[in-house]
Amino acid sequence: MPAHAACFRRVPLFAELTEPELEELAAGSHPRHFRSGEVVFRAGEAPGYLYVVSSGLVKVVRTSADGREQVVRLLGPGDFYGELALFHPQPLPATAVALAEAEICLLSRPHVEALLRCNPAASLKMLRALSARVGELEALVEQLAVHPVEERVAALLVKLATAGGPIADGVVVKLPLKQEELARVVGTTQETLSRRLHVLEDEGIIRLEGRRLVRLLDAARLIERAGRI
Repeated sequence: MPAHAACFRRVPLFAELTEPELEELAAGSHPRHFRSGEVVFRAGEAPGYLYVVSSGLVKVVRTSADGREQVVRLLGPGDFYGELALFHPQPLPATAVALAEAEICLLSRPHVEALLRCNPAASLKMLRALSARVGELEALVEQLAVHPVEERVAALLVKLATAGGPIADGVVVKLPLKQEELARVVGTTQETLSRRLHVLEDEGIIRLEGRRLVRLLDAARLIERAGRI
């Protein structure tokens, strides 16, 4: 199996596939390295690939009619984008930009289609996974309405810390976006995000070192707090 195929094992869409099926899938993919600030794909492009983040951090943004940029998702290791395009090809609705050095596996849509045509069992497994994905998105909407902002902020810090490597006490997380942009990602305001960060600091879980650096003082408690989501 190609060395980069390990990234597909982390994708829920392929969780039920056997090792031979994953090997066949990986044969139609290739890894790419993106520098910080480099565009991974642009809105309006033809949907040719499923993008799986193996390492690093990527922001997915949409641009409004008046030119304002809205960050809609942050993708870390194990996250992916473009699954709908594998089955319903339409121009990509968003642009993705690497926020740090990133390794991304690109899986071609024609290869997935060929695999599904000749392997009905794999097709059923992926359909079940897609159904589960819809359920996860519905749960995410519920989380934004139900879970406290502090828990969502903790989950964001865990994601950012994990993108840089193993999470542990003493790790310094560099916030890749302005607080206003990060606030939108977790569905709150900049003022509320700032207050929640200071609450975590008062509890001894993190230490703020300027506006863009956060040192993890108690990674286990941060993960516990985020794990409620």
